Amino acid sequence: MSNWYCTFNADGGAHEVERLKKVLDELWSRVEIKGSSHDSVSVHTIQGGLLADGWSSVETMVAQFPALSFNGTICTTRYREYEWTFEGRSGATTWQTSSDQEIAESEAMIRAYYAADEELTQAIHKKADGYKEMSAAEIAETDARIDAYYAAFREAELQAAHQEELRAAEDCVDPAELGRRLENIFKRLSASSAIAETLDQDRP
Repeated sequence: MSNWYCTFNADGGAHEVERLKKVLDELWSRVEIKGSSHDSVSVHTIQGGLLADGWSSVETMVAQFPALSFNGTICTTRYREYEWTFEGRSGATTWQTSSDQEIAESEAMIRAYYAADEELTQAIHKKADGYKEMSAAEIAETDARIDAYYAAFREAELQAAHQEELRAAEDCVDPAELGRRLENIFKRLSASSAIAETLDQDRP
């Protein structure tokens, strides 16, 4: 289960803004209107559930209100290190991705800690306690073991993700459609470049 947290502004004609405000509860799990005027609204929303998809919620909202202009940000407990900014114009959504490397590394280290065997767990605890009563040589050796373990764990995660993609490809009835979906997901998770305009046929 994951939650998506979105904050956005929408502006345009007064009639369309009022119509949006009336259907927000149908588009999102929770809605809080932070500010409103006759032709604009500022909103904080949450989308939650086992199959929740905040990207889809944003794109659906933008598509349903092509006369309004949207801009906002969205983040999720599923990918804590990422944040997406978006703009909605004429019913189409554009995305920009950013990431926090510190959070990404912290998340990976937490997963690695819980997957470690007893010996490595003890080594990690010793490091967290400041290597009390250990020689410089022992500290260097323990540091090297922990660093090597973290690197191997991360590599194993990447390989597992790749294998999952291959299995999905084998189960896909339409390889071209799968390719488009994977490409769009990779773009969304890429912090190095902007997300191209998202249309219905390009969505994951």
